Amino acid sequence: MINVFDKVDTEMVQIHDKPSYKWINITGSVKAGKTEFCVSLASKLRTIYIDLEKGSKAYVGSFLEVGSLPDLRSNMAVISKNIATIKPDVIVLDPIDKLADMISKWYCNDMGIKDLSEMPFGKGWSDTRDIMFNIINHCFSLAPLLITVTHLKISASEVATNNITYLDMDLPGKSKRMVQDTADVHAIFKRQKDEEGSSYLGVTVDASSTTDLAFGGSRIKDFYQVTNAKELHELILKNFS
Repeated sequence: MINVFDKVDTEMVQIHDKPSYKWINITGSVKAGKTEFCVSLASKLRTIYIDLEKGSKAYVGSFLEVGSLPDLRSNMAVISKNIATIKPDVIVLDPIDKLADMISKWYCNDMGIKDLSEMPFGKGWSDTRDIMFNIINHCFSLAPLLITVTHLKISASEVATNNITYLDMDLPGKSKRMVQDTADVHAIFKRQKDEEGSSYLGVTVDASSTTDLAFGGSRIKDFYQVTNAKELHELILKNFS
């Protein structure tokens, strides 16, 4: 993995205020550095890290490996019951495309069907989408900031050469549009090289409207000039302190 946080102070941030935004969605191809970025925040902020694909290992903070929707629900019930003690600053859902898969699998099993398309009038798709966003909304009630990780359904080489749109997120149908329209900040993570040929984690969060087709964007102007993971990391911490 690319080490992009070697110069970041590792002392826990003393929280004095809460950010004005509630949801940051980061996306990129496999191994782009999305999880590494979230782990770096967990060393600075009180973080509940929910690994939905068992690929993140045990990290700083309250770390949960979740393999099914019932497992996630039971863990979130425990978190809710003990929220006054835990007092998280951040909840990470990594990745939400895996969450969508878990919900779909549970729903099909519960309804006795093999595929969501078997439900009339698109009910299977709308029901599972509602479940996913109910979980996201519940996270808003538990911590000041939610960070979601989303994979892209295109390769790393395509990410490097193509303009990314919300349609490239590896999420079902209308869920893509709802994430695009609801999240406060969208950041595209790409591996890039500087003039000396060294690798770093580039981040695209431009000033384009999040309702445009262009994916990278923000409703928070402070994020417009972010170009790499270290800048994004420091800006999030600044908005907490």
